[in-house]
Order: sequence, then C-alpha cells, then structure tokens
Amino acid sequence: MARRVIKTIKAVLGKIKLPNLMPDSLVSLDVGSPKELNRELDRLLKHHTAGSRFLVLNIHGPKVLARMFELPKTIAQRELRQVLLLEAVELLRLTPGEVELDYQVLYSTADKMKGLLVTAPKKVIDEYIACCDKKGFMPIKITTGILSVAEALIYKNALHKKSFCVVNFPEPNYLQVVTFDTGRCVLLRDIYYDDVNEAEQELGDSLKYSFSKSGSKRLERVYLSGDIADNEELVSRLEKELEVKTESVDGLDLTQSATLADNLCRINLGKRYAVSFVLRKRLLHAANLAIAVFALLCLLLSSAVSRIACHWESCVIPSIRMSTAMPRTFRARLSHLRNESQIIKVIS
Repeated sequence: MARRVIKTIKAVLGKIKLPNLMPDSLVSLDVGSPKELNRELDRLLKHHTAGSRFLVLNIHGPKVLARMFELPKTIAQRELRQVLLLEAVELLRLTPGEVELDYQVLYSTADKMKGLLVTAPKKVIDEYIACCDKKGFMPIKITTGILSVAEALIYKNALHKKSFCVVNFPEPNYLQVVTFDTGRCVLLRDIYYDDVNEAEQELGDSLKYSFSKSGSKRLERVYLSGDIADNEELVSRLEKELEVKTESVDGLDLTQSATLADNLCRINLGKRYAVSFVLRKRLLHAANLAIAVFALLCLLLSSAVSRIACHWESCVIPSIRMSTAMPRTFRARLSHLRNESQIIKVIS
C-alpha cells in the first residue's frame, strides 16, 4: 500500500507544472545610478547574455550609505530598527517615511552589539525597481558591491578565520573598504577623495582604526575589485605601507553566496519589493508539500469510492434482486395453492 501511495504521488507531481519560483541562475550587476542600470540591462538584452532575468543588484553612490553600528546591548531587538532609522534619517537628511534601510546584527560582546547598516532614499530604490520592471528583470537582492565581494570571497576561499581587507573601486575618486578579523567584520566605510594622497591618508587612517578594534595588527591579504587599472599608484602605496600582497578578484562569482540560507550578509534593500531566494525555496517546498497532500487525499478518496462500489456490487445489488424476485415467487406459490384447492374440490 505504501509503495502504491508513493508511486501515485510521484506520478501526480510529475504531471503538474509549478510556476517558476526558482531562478535557474542569477546575474550580478554593480551600478551607481538607475541610468547606469538601464544601460547595463540594455546591453544584456542586446547581446543575449542574460541567461536569467533574476538579479543580484549591487548599488553604490553618495545616496547609498553603508556603515557599521555599535550600540548598547540593552537596546531591545524590537527597538533596534527605530534607533537605526533615526540614525539613517540624520545621515540622509530625510523624513522616516522617505528612508529605506536594512541591518544585520553580526555579533555581541559583554555590553555591546555590532552590526551592518545599509540605507538609501526610498525614491532611489523605487527608481532601480522601476527600471528592472521595465526591462523584465527581477532583483532578488539589493545590497552594496563591497559586501557582495567580501561574502563571495569568504564563501569561495573559506576565509572564516582569516584577517583580510577588501578594497573596491566602483568609480573614479571613490572606494569602498571592509576589513575582517578572524571572520568578523570590523570596518565598513565609503571613501571619496580628490587625489591619490588623500585616498592614501583616508585609507591608512581607516585601517589603523580597524587594527585598534581587532586583535590582529596585520592583514594576511588585501583583495581588490573594480577599476584597479586606474588606481595602480594607490595600490602600490598600499602594498608598501602595509607590507602585504594584494590580489585582484575581478571576475569573482557574486551570485552563489547570495543563494545560501546562512549567508554572511543578509542585507537586502529590496525585501519589500521582491521575494528573496531563500523565501522562494520555502515557497517551492510548501507548494510541493501541498501537492503531495492533495495527491494523497485523492488516493484515499479513490480507495474509499472503490470500496463503496465493491460493497454495493457484492451486497446491495443482490439484496435488491432478491427483494424484486420475492413477489414473483409468492404469486407462483399462491397460484399453485389455488390449483390444488380446485383439484380437491373436483375430486370431492
């Protein structure tokens, strides 16, 4: 019986086509404005390089702010978002209703909790979403490029216990830096600069601050991404000052780590716009479970109907036939008795 149930369920699931909840693959884009996103999507469509319409969208720019926060552990989790919203309002100089933000608590000490905060105006995020809708794409994650690169590095190279730094050059005169100490994020910062000297000074101060907040006083490796060619002088100075080797990670797949349920960075400014990859998995599993239950109920119902039909055929129908045959037998018997009585009368 169990084998029959399983076989029937598999047959039903095989015939039913579910909606495309799960993307076959993801496309990762790093853009600084909706206009740039529009050009990149046109390029993908023109050259037919978009094997998927699902995006991991990495955005940057003056209005997209990424910070680390350090707050007292006494703040309740239900109040934490409101505290960070007030900070984002101050940074962006907007009203609370005009701010989009997401945050993630990374770890806690005895009296502090530390985490990541990424915020941007809702109007900007709406423009990115509208651009994707117009071109037929769906962003399942909207975050910053530096966090995507760091997450992909940790996922690919198993850097969970390493001390390293990632420097991303998204556009001229602008860089993003994040440092990790034994797998823990210590520093996250955007740096705008006018020349190499200013960039070197700002980056050096940031790394010194990072060293003061971590147990390690030396980086094992510095990873570079973005426009490295136009920043060779800064990279050379960085190697000399830190006495550390740098490594380019351009071409790194930034999409695989985005599909993990326990990924390092769960920051997603597009949560209220689209269903995340992890939630899509859960919806798909729920749909499969619902169909399996439906198939089982159909099987049980068909078995019950079959039993009722057998009972009807073996018991009810013969009873009906007997009940219809009884009057005929009774009339024949009565006629026979009448004939016998007539014969008796004749003889007598």
